[in-house]
Amino acid sequence: MRKFYYNAEHYPDPTAYEALLNITREERRVNRKPRKSPDRRNYRRAEQFKS
Repeated sequence: MRKFYYNAEHYPDPTAYEALLNITREERRVNRKPRKSPDRRNYRRAEQFKS
């Protein structure tokens, strides 16, 4: 990931680096698989413990 820190002229470019870092983080977050929702049996068990 550090390769984005330098621009084409090989000078440090921290602003562009932060922008690209944020974009890649967002892409990873969007591409993550959604978590499985608990089944109804778990909800029933939880209701028993509340009472």
